[in-house]
Amino acid sequence: MSIYIMQFQRLIVAICAVFSLAAFLSTDAWPQPSESINWELRRNLVEYKMYAAVHLGRIDIPLHTLAINISIAVERNDKSCQVKVVNLYASMSGIPVVSRDGETFPNNTYVNASAVHNMTILSNNETVVWVLEKVSPGSLMLMAVMPKPDSRIKQKGLGRSCGYYLTTRARVIHYKEEEIDQLPINVPIIVKMEDKPQQILSFWVPLDSIQYEVEIHGCDRGKGSCPVNISVWEHLTPDIHGPGQGHCVWVNGSCTLQLTAPLVHSLNYIIISASKDANHSMTVLIKTSQCMSGPRPNTTEIHYHELPSKKKKLSSSSSETNDAVQACSFAGQLGRETPARAAEGSSFFDHFVAWDEEIAPHTIISEKVSDVNFLVRRFSLRTTDTGSSLRIDVQISSDEDDDEKNNVNASFTQVDLCLSLQRIVSPKTCQTGKSLQLSTKQDIHKHHVIVPYPTGGVWYISMQSTCFHEDNNTSKDVAVPCMKPIGTNLTIHLAPCIDGGCGQYGSCNLYLGGGLLYSACDCFSGWRGYGCNDGSQAESAATEKLAVYLLTLSNLAFLPGIILAFYRRFYIEALVYIYNMFFSTFYHACDTSRIYQLCILEYNTLSFADFFASLMSFWVTLMAMAYVPAYPRAVLHVCGAVLIALGEVHNRHGLLEQMLPLVVGIAVMLLSWGFESYRRRKLFPSRSRLLKFILPGVVLAVVGLVLNLALETKENYKYVHSTWHVLEAMSICFLLPPHTSSSGRRKDDALSIQSGDISQRPLVGNSGDEDSALAQVTFQRADQMDRDGGDSQPNSSPETTSGVVQNGLRLHNRNNRRRDRNLIL
Repeated sequence: MSIYIMQFQRLIVAICAVFSLAAFLSTDAWPQPSESINWELRRNLVEYKMYAAVHLGRIDIPLHTLAINISIAVERNDKSCQVKVVNLYASMSGIPVVSRDGETFPNNTYVNASAVHNMTILSNNETVVWVLEKVSPGSLMLMAVMPKPDSRIKQKGLGRSCGYYLTTRARVIHYKEEEIDQLPINVPIIVKMEDKPQQILSFWVPLDSIQYEVEIHGCDRGKGSCPVNISVWEHLTPDIHGPGQGHCVWVNGSCTLQLTAPLVHSLNYIIISASKDANHSMTVLIKTSQCMSGPRPNTTEIHYHELPSKKKKLSSSSSETNDAVQACSFAGQLGRETPARAAEGSSFFDHFVAWDEEIAPHTIISEKVSDVNFLVRRFSLRTTDTGSSLRIDVQISSDEDDDEKNNVNASFTQVDLCLSLQRIVSPKTCQTGKSLQLSTKQDIHKHHVIVPYPTGGVWYISMQSTCFHEDNNTSKDVAVPCMKPIGTNLTIHLAPCIDGGCGQYGSCNLYLGGGLLYSACDCFSGWRGYGCNDGSQAESAATEKLAVYLLTLSNLAFLPGIILAFYRRFYIEALVYIYNMFFSTFYHACDTSRIYQLCILEYNTLSFADFFASLMSFWVTLMAMAYVPAYPRAVLHVCGAVLIALGEVHNRHGLLEQMLPLVVGIAVMLLSWGFESYRRRKLFPSRSRLLKFILPGVVLAVVGLVLNLALETKENYKYVHSTWHVLEAMSICFLLPPHTSSSGRRKDDALSIQSGDISQRPLVGNSGDEDSALAQVTFQRADQMDRDGGDSQPNSSPETTSGVVQNGLRLHNRNNRRRDRNLIL
């Protein structure tokens, strides 16, 4: 129910935004956007299994964009499929950094949640409009995340296959560049209201600006207040009638707008609104204050204005600018260097360096940080850098003891640092960035921060030191002036994932999405998160070992079947069972755990061998059960091996590739049994063998198949699959037929006198007593059943007697061929 309430609320907000935009566009007094950019994206969605299981899209945002209307629909290929909740995220110039499934981020990680837009949508084939405002020119990254899959392990091809598809259509509403005038900096411009009573003006805020002022004069021409509303904005939105980032208050026909820590290297806007009959002209002057390069200025030169707590950003009066004055010193732009160990063309390992007088790069940037002015360093990231992570290390240099000796009035020193994007922020406050603090009192001489998927743009690092002295009376730390700057060392570099890895419980991989190459961690053993740092759902070491032992040692259940196969002279079958036991053992030793892992071959090779051996064990067992002569059985063995190998290479996990050998093998076995039963005019195999051996073996095999295909989950896999190994191996002991002779026929297939299979009729029929007697004597000599034959001499029989016997046998064979065709002499 909460999901539907949330959807309803978002629908109301979207409708209001659309009506607001429509009302704005319908106002004739405002400039009309004359162009819109259409963009469409369609993606297949997969269930979220790891941090990289996302779907990225990118929209190019032009200048002067008012809003983006995104029509989103998630479709299902079958209406009977489950309706799922899809999370959508958007951010500018970088991959959205969010907790996809409630995972935590590594320590010392900076995640700017306010820079990410988000919404949810149901996969019910309904279209939802998502309106995004306050977007900057550049690349807007869209990300869709599906929920986690069901824990049940499903056989591919068994049951309904559900597919989910994301369709996105975006309409970007913006002004053309020529429709909005751009004002110069530090040059007064006269604006006439009779030409355009409603105007939008833009101006470019240069790099390293710590504040700007908009001064407007000559509106009332000595008549008092001016009936014109003026405000400044960092982004254009349909609702530009409000105060924006600052609203001008007229005093004697002039006003001043002041914005500290502005969005640099981008366009800001001045919105002017007057009545239709207004006939005014005014002078607009924009002044910017920037950090000074070179030697540090005195506190009276360039100021950074800190405002009272209720007005942290803006001041409507210049009289307040003298409060909490701080000086800003710009130390220069950092360069980039790709180390030799990085792959060609890869920027994921770049270091930011400072150049000395000999134009030599230094990855360790040494700075002297003062308590009077805060020091600023600048470096730039490209949009393509967002696929990596940014790491910044800062530490108080080794000569800090000498610095403290020079600062005799200080008990300890402290260094504050602020990392911010496209804004120069005081390290003492750091409202819009990540703050770090080093202190010699607490032995925090070294600190670092990691920015996952950093946004492309201009980044600033500001640093300032503070010295403290402990008051003997109050035992409190009191800030005192530092006699000497504090030495610090700074290191900035990019790396995939977390320093090129994902800790002990994950591996770092590269992926391609939305036209960007990005890195992500593939976690295991229940660990999750951006750096595989969240162990809230991790398995214990004992559970990991138990899973490995169960899945590997359960294959020893094949030993009885192997011994029985050798004893009954099924040598080919025994070799296949050995092959199955060996590769199933080492496949699970390689696959079960990434911590306790043993891979004797490549994983793909072990996987193929395991699946192939399992099917071959079924195949050769079925061929042994079938009543087939030796040579045709050998041909069937080869054909089965070739076709099973082909199927496993084509689709190892496919249902057809796994069931087809079983179905064909069972068909061959049943056909041979039916033919033999018809020939013998009785049931084959016997009812006793069917009930005592074949039926238990089939039950074990079927129970194992049901467990393997229908009841396995991620939680019980180690138990269920181990049981499957045992049941499969035990079924062999019941299904293997009696042993074969050297000619390939089974022992119970050969006919013997003792078994009563030979007919009791006379051998030579009515050919006379003498011939019958001679024939009987010859038969006994051949089988050596009567070695005490009286006067008979077996080794020297008369030719006449032998001839009579041979004639009698030939006559017997002609007359009794049908009745005694199974006689073996």
